[in-house]
Amino acid sequence: MVSRPGFVVVTTAWQQRRSSNARADGRGGVVRSGAFCYGQRSIRPLNIPLPASSTVQSRAVMFCVIDAGQIESDLADADWSLWSETEARVLRGETYRCRMTVAYDGTEFRGWQYQINTRNSVQATLEKVFSRRLNGFTRVVGASRTDTGVHARGQVAHFDIPEEIPKEDLQQDDSSGLSRLEFQVNRMLPANLQVLRMEVAPPPSLVKLPSGERLKPWHSIYCAQHKIYSYKIMFATCMDPLERLYRHHEYQACDTDLFEAALQRFVGTHDFSSFANRLSHGEVVRNPVRTVHSVRVIRDERDPRLMTVEVDLQGALYKMVRNMIGAALHVARHDMPPEHIDVLLGARDRRIAPKAAPARGLCLDRIFYADY
Repeated sequence: MVSRPGFVVVTTAWQQRRSSNARADGRGGVVRSGAFCYGQRSIRPLNIPLPASSTVQSRAVMFCVIDAGQIESDLADADWSLWSETEARVLRGETYRCRMTVAYDGTEFRGWQYQINTRNSVQATLEKVFSRRLNGFTRVVGASRTDTGVHARGQVAHFDIPEEIPKEDLQQDDSSGLSRLEFQVNRMLPANLQVLRMEVAPPPSLVKLPSGERLKPWHSIYCAQHKIYSYKIMFATCMDPLERLYRHHEYQACDTDLFEAALQRFVGTHDFSSFANRLSHGEVVRNPVRTVHSVRVIRDERDPRLMTVEVDLQGALYKMVRNMIGAALHVARHDMPPEHIDVLLGARDRRIAPKAAPARGLCLDRIFYADY
């Protein structure tokens, strides 16, 4: 039997009671582990579909790992205040978590996040459709909070589905390549917002926190490793009308070599306080230190006036990428030398840095995860 240091896999009478769930037709079954303990907390985990060949013991090994010596079977004693309500529902098996990749044209949206004074946000639109399809309010949590006018082709989000809804609705159809739920949701969504991929998220796993290890469901924000944004620019006196919604028009004379040199100054780990806007007056950014892994400038071979900047970073602060592009354009116009980027990074004062580049040129291309 498999065990971890300090942990033991428990096999109790519930295994024999639940072993009857395996179907006689060989298609496998769904097994519920019953109650198990983690530290001082007793948790009932998700229903997990398993192949018919799996034994009762292997089923226990997969998801019934508990703290040795802290076994409690009474769910009434669980301290669920240590988890959010949505996390507790997933851990108790009342819902199961799904994840999806979303693409949208941000021109007509007021950013990703739901806002009280307007319903025209990406999150609000998705929640309205999912709540209608699933017959109950459904919270959609996005990995990146894109601003008004910013586009995305690789936004990742998660949402929770009641266990009464069969997981077969999320299995891909061989003919269309889409799941039933994905197909239905896309029919209900507007043409400028579509789901590109949808699947059941991995089961909850142990996460190291300052207070110790804790069982956590998969999360679109906290499980993300790094992101790639792209910013498109056209250096020309006249703008192509077909590019105007998705590319910034830089009509002033610019030195593109200086532009690229300025962008390379951002690579590395820095305090980006000078390049982060505040969401509200008086707000203080908790941790302005971010890591930019690389900045790549791609010139269009057919039209050298067209340029795309790809920024690979650990995580972006509010308007951080647009502020970086705005400062680099300031250098390209000979308004300041490339070395002044280092001065701005060291000053940690947003008030002395150039203004942000327009939102329409920015797109969230991809978010990387260990298992997605």
